[in-house]
Amino acid sequence: MVVYKGQLNDGTKIGVKIMESGVISNKALDEFESKILVLTKVRHRYLVSLLGYSTEGLERILVYEYMPQGALSRHLFHWKKF
Repeated sequence: MVVYKGQLNDGTKIGVKIMESGVISNKALDEFESKILVLTKVRHRYLVSLLGYSTEGLERILVYEYMPQGALSRHLFHWKKF
């Protein structure tokens, strides 16, 4: 998956994950659908919220609340810059 930073018309910053069309297998689609099911139900202050998704045609896109300042693993494990 490729991840982009974006902004909605109302100024909300978002993270957009796009599944590459060349890697869409049955397993990948199952995992994508599982993420949607879990993230639409889970709310926690340390998790980004799923704001939306697209499954139109071969397009598979997840739209998340934006998390600034690097990867989640860096926040969870307090990794320092190299």
